[in-house]
Amino acid sequence: MPRTSLKLTTALVATTLFAGATYAAETYGPFPITVKGYAGDKTKSVSYSGQAARHLLHDSLKKLAGKGDGGANAAEVEGALLSYFNGAEGDLDIVAPTSKGDFKIKQTTLNEISKGKNISGKFYDGAMPAWPGVMTGHEVPTHMIKHAALSEGGYDAANGYDRGQLISKFTMGAMA
Repeated sequence: MPRTSLKLTTALVATTLFAGATYAAETYGPFPITVKGYAGDKTKSVSYSGQAARHLLHDSLKKLAGKGDGGANAAEVEGALLSYFNGAEGDLDIVAPTSKGDFKIKQTTLNEISKGKNISGKFYDGAMPAWPGVMTGHEVPTHMIKHAALSEGGYDAANGYDRGQLISKFTMGAMA
């Protein structure tokens, strides 16, 4: 009797998984273009270039957070960090990730992937009562950026902060 029960359970699970996959394919795609009068050659409305660009901004921001020398270059580092956080009028170099060995990064600038992207626009505008000083969701990362620029290599040993990691985690939470 146990073998029959196992076979029945296996068949039931397989049927459920197949039905779920079939339903998902119908529900989540293919997102055809529905704009009246569209005359382009695209057939789907899905594009991930903006999301990919924001992840590159995030990775570059995290990398730049470790460029501080303890204060002497703070203004320069803060300016660079804010460019990657707020976006820039012009194009920005992709600071991270970088090519390594056989893994080559084709694009060298952000605009090659998507233009006009920023991270700051993804942040909550309201107050963050759990954060010291009850800053807004936008003020918290700019506060972190300021302190990362003032730090030595992105670390605050006195308080145990890895500024790059703090910026990264807070930013990923906003973009999720």
